[in-house]
Amino acid sequence: MTQSREREILAALSEGREPRLHYPRIPIEEVRQKIEGLRALAEEIARGEPNAVVRRLYLDVIEENLFLLQLIQATHEGNTQAFWQNNRGLHAEPTLEEMERALAQVARLIALGKQRPDLAEVSVATWQFLQHIHAPVPLLPSPVQETAVQNDLPESAANSRLVAPQTVQRFFDAVMRDYGFDGWRTVIDAAATSPYVESFTQCLTLPDREMSLERVRHLLSHEIECHVFRAVMGTKSLVALLGTGTAFYRMTEEGLAKYYDDQTAQVQGKVEDEFLTGGFIGTLATGLACGVLSTPLTFSQLYQFLETFLVLQRVITGASKNIEKARANAPRLARLRCLRTFQGVPDLTVAGIAYTHDALYHRGQQRVELAIQQDTQVLTRLMLGKVGLQQLDDLAELGITEPVNQPRRLAHDPDLDQYVLSFESESGSERSS
Repeated sequence: MTQSREREILAALSEGREPRLHYPRIPIEEVRQKIEGLRALAEEIARGEPNAVVRRLYLDVIEENLFLLQLIQATHEGNTQAFWQNNRGLHAEPTLEEMERALAQVARLIALGKQRPDLAEVSVATWQFLQHIHAPVPLLPSPVQETAVQNDLPESAANSRLVAPQTVQRFFDAVMRDYGFDGWRTVIDAAATSPYVESFTQCLTLPDREMSLERVRHLLSHEIECHVFRAVMGTKSLVALLGTGTAFYRMTEEGLAKYYDDQTAQVQGKVEDEFLTGGFIGTLATGLACGVLSTPLTFSQLYQFLETFLVLQRVITGASKNIEKARANAPRLARLRCLRTFQGVPDLTVAGIAYTHDALYHRGQQRVELAIQQDTQVLTRLMLGKVGLQQLDDLAELGITEPVNQPRRLAHDPDLDQYVLSFESESGSERSS
């Protein structure tokens, strides 16, 4: 099916039309049954749950799941308007302010690229495309200090020692045992393209490839000391819902994980810059697709922009060593980003409708950082389970204000690299207390 989809996308792009994507594996009868089941459950809870706060928490998460199931149903039925309505119920498109921030980052890239002979052409092409769709990209004065940007790139990333996935697996399993995450395990999946956590199976999945010690530290902070920690603390809470997730918690979840990424980088003496990490790309892609501050783009139009823009972005930020490598990788990366941005959209010829999930990453980070600035106790309260910022007051009313156990932040340990390397042998080693 993946190969068939790729053939259709390549054919559509070469023929100057929009792809015609289908989702034949949607178990539509099961989807419809779940919709009816959730509606019945909502009625039962509304009638039978005496505690107003608990009742609201469960009804809200049912509403979120109904949006998702109805979105899937709309994809199956080819109902574009129903898809858009339910998508916006799940996660709204970027705001004007969010899009302005993303376009400001694009302007910074363009200004830097114009100073380099190898990037002048793609910089101008990126600028002209955005002008054509009336996107308000600010024109930054030259010269921009390109060397200052490039010097911000972590030198250790290229020189950091690589370790086998089996070493990382043994290390992560030891960490989760040490944390008391009973039943959790790490698996290696050759089909996985990136690490991910699955709470229901209590599993952290790693791709089958080597990774740097810097990357291992990042995954420890992001996946285990945020995602897994919150899931485990939720299961130990008085409200079982905190183990599976309250309504719309994912924006906070990803924002909190990114906050911890930044904290871990600072411990190592690094400054995380969204310009370098590319944290704005999800907002940019969904905003352009939806027509926030510009003419809305279809799949093929967004691809046309990204195929050029990603060359500029990857060379300037150091993700690609040179323009030749960036040009070679850009088409594939542009297709993948478009697939994410238009996932499930029934009719790709209709501009302005997208799957806006990727807008929540940057939005979540901004909101988490603001909340912590206003009240540092928010950081502790967010670790009590898979909750969103919007549920903290309700949980406080129930007397739930902190996690059962406090996080230890092993990712901040300056000696972590040596501990990871101790697992290169089959047995690994016990960490001294």
